[in-house]
Amino acid sequence: MNDYQKAVTLGLTKHTRWEDGTPHHPMSERLMDFLADHDFNDCGDSFCWKTGGDGDNGENLMYEMDVYFDLMDQDKLPAKNVDEKMELAKRLDAEMASVRIRN
Repeated sequence: MNDYQKAVTLGLTKHTRWEDGTPHHPMSERLMDFLADHDFNDCGDSFCWKTGGDGDNGENLMYEMDVYFDLMDQDKLPAKNVDEKMELAKRLDAEMASVRIRN
């Protein structure tokens, strides 16, 4: 199973992150900032990365990177199989949601 297939199996590729109010993964934001600066300053702004609104090319790329970095985070979970990882991920999501609500 490749990384994309794992992400699908874990339910990470659903397109509800924006609607759910889930922020971008910190590594997605960091990498997007680097790519935008590097592209603009050193590569003639060939990608013309834009962020800040739904539909911007940079936002779309960050959503895709979010899935990848979330998958990498899942790989670090101490579980033996996909079912256990999915259960742990659900619990972590619920805990994170309750923290966001309290704050």
